[in-house]
Amino acid sequence: MIEAQERLLLNQRALDALKARIRNESYLDVKTVASRLNVTRAIVEALPMEVLPYVPYGTGSRVYRRYHPADVLAADARIRGWERAKREGKGADKRYLATLRAELDAQDEAAIELARSMKRSA
Repeated sequence: MIEAQERLLLNQRALDALKARIRNESYLDVKTVASRLNVTRAIVEALPMEVLPYVPYGTGSRVYRRYHPADVLAADARIRGWERAKREGKGADKRYLATLRAELDAQDEAAIELARSMKRSA
């Protein structure tokens, strides 16, 4: 019983440390993301936004991408799911991307609602 409680406490501490690291870490550039995922820059840039969400920035002739650290951590699982769906064929990859797109839209709506509620309470 004590070992289980200690394990839960250690897991919670690890999660808290990870959350703190993500909160403190700024957005990542393509080169850093490629390094973390152990792929090339071209592969990172070729991934659909649903698989690895990014925020475009810049003006003029060059628009850059920046990635949130939490999305980069989740990218491995999303990439595996997308690759698996592509192997299944029959439009499974498009359905998978649509599911990811719906999740991103829901997160965006939640963020907008949070911002509205914070503005009302201020």
